[in-house]
Amino acid sequence: MRILTHGDCDGVCSAAVVKMVYPDAEVYFTNPSRLLRDLKKMETADGLIICDIALNEGEWSLVFEEVKRLSSGFEALYV
Repeated sequence: MRILTHGDCDGVCSAAVVKMVYPDAEVYFTNPSRLLRDLKKMETADGLIICDIALNEGEWSLVFEEVKRLSSGFEALYV
């Protein structure tokens, strides 16, 4: 399981809550302008939760396509 979250206070707290449920999850800090690039760098994942990342309408479809690519075989969560 991978958690991508914003590095601000509510992003860190969101990731901490998710880690309580998935203690073996890896946490990666990102931000709205880096999310797409960070997703493209990932080759595989066995689970994906994105926390506290607000996107503009122009990037949403590109991010959605990357999430679909990574999440073949599981449901990704965007919180």
